[in-house]
Amino acid sequence: MADRWTLSGACALVTGGSKGLGYAIADEFVALGARVLLVARGADELAAAAAKLEAGSAAGTEKRVFTVTADLSTTTGREAAVTAAQAAPFR
Repeated sequence: MADRWTLSGACALVTGGSKGLGYAIADEFVALGARVLLVARGADELAAAAAKLEAGSAAGTEKRVFTVTADLSTTTGREAAVTAAQAAPFR
């Protein structure tokens, strides 16, 4: 599929990115070259997921996985995610 698709230069925000479907989506986006912002409530699980995704990305490439620990059911959490998404170096 990598021959057919590329997300190089794209940015994606993935909620629930520390496990399950969110992690699988983030893994595919990273494999296709996107920079990914993972958002989840659990800081430890989020850090572990980000490390695993970075380890699986191409060696020598720029950092492609960024994280923000946030509960998106709260205003504060949503604001934190939006702030992280607007910040460099993610963008």
